[in-house]
Amino acid sequence: MTAFITILLALSVSLAGSPEGAEVAGAEIGTDIPDLTSLRQRPVEISYKDAGSWTQVLNQRLTEAGFHADDGNTFGRRTRHAVYAFQKHHELEVTGVFTEEMWDLLETTPELTWRREADRVEVDLKKQVLYLIEDREVELVIPISSGNGGTYLNKAGNPTRARTPEGKFDFQWQANGIRISYLGELYRPFYFSGGYAIHGSPSVPNYPASHGCVRVTNWDMDLLREHFELGLAVYVYGKYTEPPPRESIEYPTPEYI
Repeated sequence: MTAFITILLALSVSLAGSPEGAEVAGAEIGTDIPDLTSLRQRPVEISYKDAGSWTQVLNQRLTEAGFHADDGNTFGRRTRHAVYAFQKHHELEVTGVFTEEMWDLLETTPELTWRREADRVEVDLKKQVLYLIEDREVELVIPISSGNGGTYLNKAGNPTRARTPEGKFDFQWQANGIRISYLGELYRPFYFSGGYAIHGSPSVPNYPASHGCVRVTNWDMDLLREHFELGLAVYVYGKYTEPPPRESIEYPTPEYI
C-alpha cells in the first residue's frame, strides 16, 4: 500500500506540472499510468469485462500478491480466475467479483506451514487452490478443480471413485503438449502419482469436477511449467485427510504418506 500511495503522489506532482494533463513523459493517462481523477472514488465492485484505472490497479495488486491476473486495465478471464483464487484462499464466497471490502485482504501475504522443502507445490482440496512455494515464500495461488467423488469406469472398464490422491508425492514424469488419455485431453501435464497429474484444461469450474487429476486453466499451466521440474515435492490434502502436521527445523515430522 505504501508503494501504491508513493506512485499516486508522484503522479499527482507530474500531472500538476503538465499543462494539458494528458501526457507525462510520453505516457498516456489511463493506459500507461492510472487516471487520478477516476482513482479518487473507489468502485463498490469490479467484475468481468470492466475496464479502467481501478481495474488496472487491481490487476497489479493481485499479481503482486501472487494471483495470476491480466495485464493492463481490463478485467478479463485471467483476472476473474485470479479473483476466484483470492476468494478461495481467504475462504470467501466464490463469485469472481472483487468488492470494496476485499482491498484490505490484498495487503496480507499468503503463508503456509513450515516444511523441509523450501521449494514445493501444495494442493489444498478443501479450498480448491494450488500454492507454488519457492524459497519458502508463496509465489503463486492458482484456482483448481479436483476429483468430484463420483464413480466412473476406468481403462479396464471397472467402476472407480473419482478421488484425487492425498499425501506427499513428487513429480515423476511429464508431457509437454496435449496428451490424450481415455478420459480426455490433458494440457502439458505433470504427473505426481501414477496417472494423476496437474494439467491444463479448458474447463476449470469453482468446484471439484475432475476424474481425480488437478485441473488448472491452460494459461495457469503455462505459467506453472516455468517453475515445475521433475522431483519437486507435491503435498495434496484437505478433502479426506488433514494437512500434514506443522513442522519445525528442530523437530521435523515423519514422512507424510
